[in-house]
Order: sequence, then structure tokens, then C-alpha cells
Amino acid sequence: MDRRFYLVDAQVLPEVFLKVVRAKELLVELADISPEVVQMAIAPENGEALPGWFVVEAARDIPALARRRNGS
Repeated sequence: MDRRFYLVDAQVLPEVFLKVVRAKELLVELADISPEVVQMAIAPENGEALPGWFVVEAARDIPALARRRNGS
């Protein structure tokens, strides 16, 4: 795994950190099927929003994770 700055500290909250990493991986997999659905999941129109820190991390990390997954 890349050494990057994460808003969730793996040392302090390892179970949360692992769930965040997995959630981003699942969003990357979903993006292969439908980027529009990922956009709706991250920024839903019905007012049920994800935590801001997760949206920031996802927006930052998903493009790189997708490139890595697709071998680019």
C-alpha cells in the first residue's frame, strides 16, 4: 500500500481504516461498471451525504486506484 496521508489513522483506528480502504476499492470496482453510479453514491441528491473527510479522500484516491487497477 502506498504511504500517503490518510485522514483516518491506521494506528489509532485500524478497523475504520480497513473499512475506508475497502470502501474506496469497491467504488473503483463500481466505476468500471458505471461512473455515474459512483458519482451518485459519493454525492447523493437525496441529502444523505457521506462524511466530508471520506468524500475528500475518495475524490483524491479513486483516480489513482482506478489507474492501478486498469494497469495504467
